[in-house]
Amino acid sequence: MNIDPETELKILIKKGSVFYFSEESFTKSYPHYFVVLNNNPIDDGDIFMVAAKSFNLKDIYRFENGNFSRETFVDISEVESKCFNRITLFDCNLVIIKDINILIEKMKSGKLKNKGYIEDEVLKRICNGVISSPIVENGIKKKIC
Repeated sequence: MNIDPETELKILIKKGSVFYFSEESFTKSYPHYFVVLNNNPIDDGDIFMVAAKSFNLKDIYRFENGNFSRETFVDISEVESKCFNRITLFDCNLVIIKDINILIEKMKSGKLKNKGYIEDEVLKRICNGVISSPIVENGIKKKIC
């Protein structure tokens, strides 16, 4: 039995889902991993996500010289999550908002890949990082608590 992409996405998407796709607002055109943060993504319509990126020296500089507290940057090792094979960083000050229909279209065109679910402990740390961010809107924070 073949499931259409819309149904498939709606079955897969939940808090902690990990998807892999290119984000048009990023300067780099290659795909990134994104973690869904909404408690009820299907009901919300707008999907709130943070992007994963490889941890590097530039990020350490941003921590040390930036305006955001360290708790808004969550780094995980490759042993903390089966979704990532290297040290990975989440900047919880940057929440990507996507209409669910855009994700459905990406899935239909083969531009969105399901990568499973992030571990609960890591998800909790990411959500706490977003909640600690002084620039993320309170309306978003309420939908991920």
